[in-house]
Amino acid sequence: MRSNRLVLRHGVNALVCASALAIAGAAHADQAPASQSLQEQFDAASAASEAHRCADAEAIFARLAADPRVKTGSLSAATIALRRGLCELETGDRQQGEAWVRQGLPIVEAAGPAMVIDAADGWLALARLAMHDYDHDSAVAGFRHVLALPGQGDRSDALIGLAMITTFDGDGTALPLTDQVLKTIGTAPQGRDQQRNEARVRTIRARILMAQGRNAEASKEAEKALALSGGLTTKVSLDDVSLRADAAEAALLNSHPERARELLAYTGAGRIQQSPFASASIMTVPDCDDAAGLRPDDVAVVEFSIRSDGRVESAQTTYTRGTYQVARLFAQSVRGWAWQPEAVAKLPPFYRALVRVELRCSKSAGGLPSVMSLFNRRLTEWAQPVLAKSPLVLAGDTSPLALRRKAAMLEADGDRRSAGLLLMLGLSIDPIARATDPADSDHVETLLSDADPAQRASAAAVAALARVRTIGLNALVSGKSIENRQALLLNAAVRPVVANDALAQDSLRLQALTAHSLGKFDEHEVAVLTAVADDARLEPASPLRQVALLRLASVAAHDGRRAEAEALFARTGLNEEQCSLIGDIPRLKSANFDNEYPLDAMRMGFEGWVREEFDISADGHAATPRALIAYPPFVFVEGARQLMNVARIDTSFRPSGKLACSARAETIRFNLPHDH
Repeated sequence: MRSNRLVLRHGVNALVCASALAIAGAAHADQAPASQSLQEQFDAASAASEAHRCADAEAIFARLAADPRVKTGSLSAATIALRRGLCELETGDRQQGEAWVRQGLPIVEAAGPAMVIDAADGWLALARLAMHDYDHDSAVAGFRHVLALPGQGDRSDALIGLAMITTFDGDGTALPLTDQVLKTIGTAPQGRDQQRNEARVRTIRARILMAQGRNAEASKEAEKALALSGGLTTKVSLDDVSLRADAAEAALLNSHPERARELLAYTGAGRIQQSPFASASIMTVPDCDDAAGLRPDDVAVVEFSIRSDGRVESAQTTYTRGTYQVARLFAQSVRGWAWQPEAVAKLPPFYRALVRVELRCSKSAGGLPSVMSLFNRRLTEWAQPVLAKSPLVLAGDTSPLALRRKAAMLEADGDRRSAGLLLMLGLSIDPIARATDPADSDHVETLLSDADPAQRASAAAVAALARVRTIGLNALVSGKSIENRQALLLNAAVRPVVANDALAQDSLRLQALTAHSLGKFDEHEVAVLTAVADDARLEPASPLRQVALLRLASVAAHDGRRAEAEALFARTGLNEEQCSLIGDIPRLKSANFDNEYPLDAMRMGFEGWVREEFDISADGHAATPRALIAYPPFVFVEGARQLMNVARIDTSFRPSGKLACSARAETIRFNLPHDH
């Protein structure tokens, strides 16, 4: 739609120029060359924004916005704000860009037909923001508002947006919208651009048909799109990757697995040696929920991109048979994923710009809270009064980065204790290692050096956890690195400042033992568990004590000390149908994964991984395994299930031998041997 703007630009420029020239005043020396009129400046800024040179456009728009000849509330000011906001959105400043668009749009739209292209662009931007935020109703309303604007010519952008947001509505709205776009494309001059546009529309049609269960038709549409894009070639763009992935999904749903694997092979998925995709710091899926329509057998495919800082930039569900609510829940879960920046740095930018994963909901209702959950809850309780007392400064964003920024503001105002509490919370909930972590680790202890003993202990514990993050992703892979991580946390736990507080010390002790490692707990680790179990400062039914006692009972049972195991279990205060209140730490004990690589995947040269969820029987078998997350989609799910059937896990003792109640997830990696 924006390509049509220049057709009507003369009318827009005349309005802005007339408004500006009606105001007397001399140009400021710091604005623009004296020979350049307001009209010429406006034209230059508009041309720069059309050419996607938003930095150049912003410099000119800023001068125009500050010029006293441009009256606040005038059409000139509104048009400048709108176009300036669109440029800000393009360059990534969501907050400022949206504010300027909303500021200028009502006045621009009220100006009538001469400004309709600008009004349409403004509404399109707001609709796309709502779509990005998974605000279905606002996105639909925005796209429909664009379609209702008179005299704007080609409305394909709004039609496509409306088709995409209604793909999973199940009311038959989406497909006819794409028909309208195809008619418009059919009247356009034949050429490469026309073919590319048609391919994109047919890809969207394929997604809509897959969501409706019309898999044969979906596969035909996807194959048409593939042909229009040039077929399967080794030269590939991000659009080609997405299109081929859609075609692969349609082929699989249409019972053509060989074609699906061939198409996936030409996306590049599964072709990164030792891919770090599986090693995310945060990687969760939504809980199964009948009320929300999330059923255990439902499958979704989500497409996303990863920023250089390890955060997910965008995520959208490309396939599910569920409702929009289901599609939203899956996409939102992926939006929250995060990787360590050093892991992301190993990925070529092309491969992290577009990633697809296969997802299912979790039957574990989120699993048990981690062993740090009680500790983190206390940090949140300490921070809440600080967040509440200065709402104008601290309201809104409570992400880790925002908490760090707000802590710096409070410190600058002289409130060191409040700053320390916010910085401590920010460090504790941030899974991403940063270059600033070591400095922040030292600083949080300094800020709280005069606080009460519990807060000083917590600051030291948080500092230790942050330092562990800076060891990097490889610290969670090799056995030696795991030992280093464990030693760092256990050494921190015996520092006098930490040892003064039971919650801080025992949380660190248990966290030190949560890294996955083959084999049972060794003598040193048993001593750590015993120290937690026998800590008289803890309440008798403390969840921390329960975790330690359950693991000690399992160790005793494994060693044949049945009576001791039963006595330890009795001390937990749990009955056999109860879990501990926070996360137990059973570890993968053995897995005979040799010679189990799926032959089809090996033949096609695929590598990948599956996050498998399973229950744990009391004798250490994996029960009812099911895939939660798989990369690439549809390749390794069955192979992972077969592998988990031969896996063995540390036993979780129950006197009667019943199923251990803690659900567990494990990542299974499929890596081909590579010559070095």
